[in-house]
Amino acid sequence: MIKKNKYKIYIFFILISLTLAIILFGLENFRFTNFSWISYYDMLAHQVAWKFFYNDVWHFPLGKNPNYGIDIGSSIVFTEAVPLLSIIIKVFKNFLPDNFQFFSFWIFLCFFFQLLFSYLIIFHYTQNKKYSTISSFIFLLSPVLFYRIPIHIALVGQWIILASFFIETIKKEKIRFYYWILILALSSLIHFYFTLMLSLIYIIFVFDKFLTNKKFLKSFKEIFIPFSFLLFVMYLSGYFEIPLTDSLGYGYGYYKANVLSFFNPAITMSSNFSWSNFLPSIPTARGEYEGFSYLGLGGIILLILLFFFFVKREPLLNFKKNRPYYLLVVIFFIIAISNTINFGNFVLLDISLPNFLYAPLSILRVSGRFVWPIYYLIFIAGLVLIYKKIEIKKNAILILITILFIQIIDISSGLKNYVNSKIFLENKKFTLNDPIWNLISKDFQNIRITFLKNSPNVLHQMADIFLKENFKKTDIFA
Repeated sequence: MIKKNKYKIYIFFILISLTLAIILFGLENFRFTNFSWISYYDMLAHQVAWKFFYNDVWHFPLGKNPNYGIDIGSSIVFTEAVPLLSIIIKVFKNFLPDNFQFFSFWIFLCFFFQLLFSYLIIFHYTQNKKYSTISSFIFLLSPVLFYRIPIHIALVGQWIILASFFIETIKKEKIRFYYWILILALSSLIHFYFTLMLSLIYIIFVFDKFLTNKKFLKSFKEIFIPFSFLLFVMYLSGYFEIPLTDSLGYGYGYYKANVLSFFNPAITMSSNFSWSNFLPSIPTARGEYEGFSYLGLGGIILLILLFFFFVKREPLLNFKKNRPYYLLVVIFFIIAISNTINFGNFVLLDISLPNFLYAPLSILRVSGRFVWPIYYLIFIAGLVLIYKKIEIKKNAILILITILFIQIIDISSGLKNYVNSKIFLENKKFTLNDPIWNLISKDFQNIRITFLKNSPNVLHQMADIFLKENFKKTDIFA
């Protein structure tokens, strides 16, 4: 923990995060009342869902959003519109405009927490502020983080994965336990996939302690209390507004990671740009864009360093001492690559699963995202190892700066596509903007579709109408 002048680092990270957010969006697009830059289908759907939720009266559960999906039932937690902020901001709706976006503010917050928690983790192991500060920029400039910005706004909150690793650095067991209760509940108010990841991470740590102390009742308590509170928060926020059967979906074994995901700078082979100035794109199977996790050339150097010291049986990488992290890497990697294991575009192994398993596995249908905790552990372990193995700490900082420089030069080919909202503007598509819709919205509150379908193609075209006009209800939803 930071004991002296701790607020200086907070202010510094706030300034860096705000500067980066403005560089990305531009001052004009950073305004809360300007949502013209929101162009990707998923993010548009999130903004539309947020508007219907925001302009509705309160319901119970608090996240209930019946106007977005008439006769079907919905909740803000199913729309990825960052339920935590959606619910908090709605409390103050009487003091705010009728229609605005908070997504740019959320991205600023994510940048700040990404810097902060990575700093706290590295500082815990090194006790070196300068080294920890420089290290935090490697976490901030992660391709896996930036990739999600224009698409899945809630999934930009990857700092919560770092927060879970930070919790395990807290020495007092009771405080650590309370933090886990808080962060598990918090994850459900950001995105359910974070809840799945953090739940599994927590269970792994509890299981590892059980292997050591053999205290069954204590372990049961450590599982029962946090997950009971988590279910309570999920109920309050509206997770159970739709039947469990409606939450099942296709995708396990398709939306997955590739064995070479850490080394592949292309999201798909049809991508307009590569995330590397040096490494070639690797052909992959369709659907593996969800497992995109390019480390960057600097990150790959850290991975090679880790592998080298692992082979040399470096004491810092001792299995017994780091057992929960090794378990985490193995379990999460198995989930991420699923039952169809690809090496590039070559199928190494395709395991047929019994049909009855696809129902529970559909909860993990986008399993490629489970590679993210491994991704950040590579950064953490590699950066800590450099500091611990270099006798002269000035040299450690010099090596770190070199790796950061290599990383920035490599991924600059991807980062340049984000400056001043460029990546959003390039995705602008046809939208309906006939002035007749303004007249229609004055006489009719509901707008419905003749052929009911989840995520209809017309939603993208209708988005501007929903955002600019005064319709109160719709069954055109995603």
